[in-house]
Amino acid sequence: MIEKLNYFPVNWIDGMKINKNHFNSVQNFINDSIKDAVGLHTSLISYGLLPSDNPIKLNLMVDSHKSLRVQVQECHAITPNGSRIEIDDRSETVNTNAAYLEASYEIKGDETLKLWVCISVNYFKRVPFGDSDPEENPPRYPFTKPEYLLSLIPENGLMNETGLGGNFLIIGKVLINSYESKIDNTYIPPSVYVGSHKLLEELYNEISRFYGQIEAFSIQIAQKINSKKQANELALMMLLVTDKILDYLGVEINKTRWLGKHKSPSEMLLSVIGLARILKNLFDSKSGAGKEELLNYFADWCNINQGSFENIFLELINNNYNHNQIDVSVSKVYKFIDVFENLLSSLSRLDYIGKKRDGNIFVSEVTEERDSLLYGKRSKSFLAD
Repeated sequence: MIEKLNYFPVNWIDGMKINKNHFNSVQNFINDSIKDAVGLHTSLISYGLLPSDNPIKLNLMVDSHKSLRVQVQECHAITPNGSRIEIDDRSETVNTNAAYLEASYEIKGDETLKLWVCISVNYFKRVPFGDSDPEENPPRYPFTKPEYLLSLIPENGLMNETGLGGNFLIIGKVLINSYESKIDNTYIPPSVYVGSHKLLEELYNEISRFYGQIEAFSIQIAQKINSKKQANELALMMLLVTDKILDYLGVEINKTRWLGKHKSPSEMLLSVIGLARILKNLFDSKSGAGKEELLNYFADWCNINQGSFENIFLELINNNYNHNQIDVSVSKVYKFIDVFENLLSSLSRLDYIGKKRDGNIFVSEVTEERDSLLYGKRSKSFLAD
């Protein structure tokens, strides 16, 4: 996210009188230049938490008077404009009596709401910290850090997807109802890389496993269709489905396993969305009875209706990615993975593609011309489980 430069180099000349303001101007210019250099490479989908042992650590407390307090014990991140956030056990400053950066909210009655936990950073307002050198006189705090502020903002208080501005970062969500107040552990803050948050790493591992499983299932299904020389409509369409899956995974499996953890969350999600779109386009290309037959067959083995099966694809494909609400997209990916893997797992265990869940036998008529082109001279009809 590119912002205008506000600080410039000092014009030093011989004989000029200098004071600390000149050195502060130099420091501000350096800070502004560093922020600008980072911000030039930071987009609206590539900021947030950085990889760390504990990229974010929040603590929530509510007292008997319904005063809610949220503390930031650790945070390592980059804001949209490139400002670095570095909060750990060394971050206590001299201008606060609290051990940790915190914000409070007074709960009103039995209200139910969601609060964003937002942190802001001001690179040009420095606060001193650190242990003074006992041999230095007069004593002073040796270092400075940018000023951090923590805010609790109602969910409807953010009017756009980019949050409150370039200096702000959403780092958590608090859920409040009449029974309890808690930090939403399913919320995924904006993250620079997949490896920046444990829930993204869990999804990465699940996608890697999912790709390996459906590759194996697709090979098994294709082998059975080819070995039994099935030529009914369902079998032929299923063969096309497995071909599309295997072609896609031929590139995507290694790319995901090698690069996935070092990419942005949006790129990891796009990998699964790309597979869903390819399959949906294939289904749509089979217009008329062929499409309905295939989707009904899939829905039958997924134990859901055809409309619900199609909606799983549509919700994922048409999802609008929001970097401040990654968890919304993640939940749709998990839903697709669960349904599609179970479908291929069930079909891979069938002796014949065409067998229905209730055990009935699927009968298909094929022309002699098409049958002979596929597998040589055969009878006009055949029976398949």
